[in-house]
Amino acid sequence: MKREKFMRRSKRGKRKKKTNKGFEMVKNSITKILAILVIVGLNWTGLLAVGRTFGYFNDIENSPENIYQAGTLDFSAKGLGDFSLNLNPNNQAVRNVMVGNEGSLEFKHLVEASDLEGDLCDYLNIMAMFEGDEKYNGSLVGLSSEIVEVAGFTPNKNWNFKISFSGDENDTSSLDGKACQFNFYFKAWQTNMDKYNEGSGFTDQEKVFTRVSLRVPHALAQDYVVLNEFLPNPLGGDCELQGLAGEWIELYNNHSDQSFDLSGWYIEDEANHQILITDDNTYNNSSVIGAKGSDNEWLVVFIDGCILNNDGGDTVSLYHNSGSLVDSYSYIGPAPENKSYARYPDGTGPWYDPVPTPGGPNRLEPFGISDLFAINETSGQEEIPEPILETATPSTEEVIVIEEEPQIENQESDETLINEPEELEDVPQSEPLKEPEPEPEPEPEQTELQVEPELELEPEQSIEEEILIKEPAIEEETVIVPENDPSPAEPPAEPPAEPPAGAPADVISE
Repeated sequence: MKREKFMRRSKRGKRKKKTNKGFEMVKNSITKILAILVIVGLNWTGLLAVGRTFGYFNDIENSPENIYQAGTLDFSAKGLGDFSLNLNPNNQAVRNVMVGNEGSLEFKHLVEASDLEGDLCDYLNIMAMFEGDEKYNGSLVGLSSEIVEVAGFTPNKNWNFKISFSGDENDTSSLDGKACQFNFYFKAWQTNMDKYNEGSGFTDQEKVFTRVSLRVPHALAQDYVVLNEFLPNPLGGDCELQGLAGEWIELYNNHSDQSFDLSGWYIEDEANHQILITDDNTYNNSSVIGAKGSDNEWLVVFIDGCILNNDGGDTVSLYHNSGSLVDSYSYIGPAPENKSYARYPDGTGPWYDPVPTPGGPNRLEPFGISDLFAINETSGQEEIPEPILETATPSTEEVIVIEEEPQIENQESDETLINEPEELEDVPQSEPLKEPEPEPEPEPEQTELQVEPELELEPEQSIEEEILIKEPAIEEETVIVPENDPSPAEPPAEPPAEPPAGAPADVISE
């Protein structure tokens, strides 16, 4: 009984467990299904948006040896000629500056005046021209040119600045000798920028120092200063020579009491080559010419180059700093080498072509002849007298009197034997015989010619005297013994008579 009860209970418990297990499985399945439905519901829109899915082809390539380089903006500004300019109220001072592209970028630039200093600055006007186009014309203090673009790597470009006096020309005494110094300030920047802005993009700056002095000319200078001498064809190549070794022009001051400052004066030739007179191109490093009689009345201006024409003539002209012609001289035909054209006497006389005398009195010949070329007052023609050449050592002439021995008669050989004072024995064939050394030369002032006394000889003997006028070197006589000697069988000839004792064989005198 008990066993049956236990079995029934066990079966009942198993049924309950199976029932509970199935319920839990259904419950879990429902939960999963609900979760899936929730997920699907939330993503239903995205799932509906999915269309077709494509597959793509791709490839990778390398591009080697690539160079990335930044451009550079760099330019140069170089002043030409002297930075110190002389100005007078009637003319302009000129300054040229060359601008070049030294970088890899094109650029824009302008020029301004900076660092102005001096009493004259407020009285100066300036006109700035770039490659012939005016970019500014006004006061130096307010200089700020138009913007100029430099494209590519073209040759250097030229800025030309003309500076003039803007004050009262009738009241310049207080400004005479005053100066203004300043810098031409060049600014450059990239072409894709409208204006210069330091710190933004590529920029560059350059400065060119300039100094301008006011020189008021003396009213009398152009009445007394003249061309005095010039050398157009020096020894050697004109183009390579400088200073006194090259071409030069000399001026002369005829005023006996007044010296003049010739700063700003200039010299031109027919080809319009202009040589401006400054302190730097004169022999004494000054543009001041002294008064006549002061030993400084000559002013030599160096040309330093092949300017004057050596072949077909030229004209040399001297101009006042106001631009008025002061003096000129023209020559025609080829210019002789190392011969100057000069006034004689200095400053007033006619022109000749004597030896060069830069910075001193002109003379016509180097031997001290003061009047080689003289003007005949009656005919007006040039007379050329015979020049008297004086040398430090007078030239001498040697007169050699050589006495020959008389010819021997009845000799079969036609040859003539010349016996010198010394005996000639055993002389080898064709050997030259030396003359005796001459006696010491007398003093130059001795001019008497000593004559050797005649020797008393037999009638059949003849004396032949030979007078030789020679230079200091004495030629040697050569005596050749003939090959056909007299036969040994013949009797030997009698020796000639000896000259009297003390009689010299030859006489040498001036």
